[in-house]
Amino acid sequence: MKGRGAVALALALLCSLNACFGTGEAGNRGDERLRLRVGAFYSAWARGKTDTIRKLVSQNFRDNDPDLASFKAYMDKTKIKSFQPGDIEDELKYKRVTTNVTKDNGEAITQVSYWKFERGDWYLEVID
Repeated sequence: MKGRGAVALALALLCSLNACFGTGEAGNRGDERLRLRVGAFYSAWARGKTDTIRKLVSQNFRDNDPDLASFKAYMDKTKIKSFQPGDIEDELKYKRVTTNVTKDNGEAITQVSYWKFERGDWYLEVID
């Protein structure tokens, strides 16, 4: 019995650490994790890293643009220099993220993107 108690205590400790540090699915649902994913997406865009972007878009996004050709054409046309994720709002089964973007030509725009939580993390569903 003594060994089982130690195992149960170790499992409880691991579960609490997982919840505290956000290493599991529940921890990934938070807005801070979403901000990290949005930042990774825009950073990859600024560097032209389509392979990284592919890992950050939803299955539905990939189904509609399998080789990301349409998005890559948009990326090539809209070069970005800097970005700052802003407000995050809940919208039904998505999170709406407003991001302030500065293009290479200095033009400042605001982009709205919709992110979906699937497969244990946030994935871009739609970008306006």
